[in-house]
Amino acid sequence: MLAKELTLNTLEDTIEDPEAIDLWSLVNVMHQDYDGFLQLFEKAVDLGFYPYPAFRRDPILVRHDNTEFQHILEKAKRKHNAFKERNF
Repeated sequence: MLAKELTLNTLEDTIEDPEAIDLWSLVNVMHQDYDGFLQLFEKAVDLGFYPYPAFRRDPILVRHDNTEFQHILEKAKRKHNAFKERNF
């Protein structure tokens, strides 16, 4: 394993904030690690970061259309809508 990969993996394992995890998922996209992106993107949504309207406008995210990504995006939409119903 390259030192750069070791550093990225170690840093990834220490992030706890869901918004930071979402941002870290985009680092995976820049490194063309789409499996890592999907894993972290779903983790961010599961931990409570689901600004669905922002996800729909994000120029990096709108390029992804595979089934797994769409499943995660739909989960974010459900969580976002449930939050709005409870709080607004």
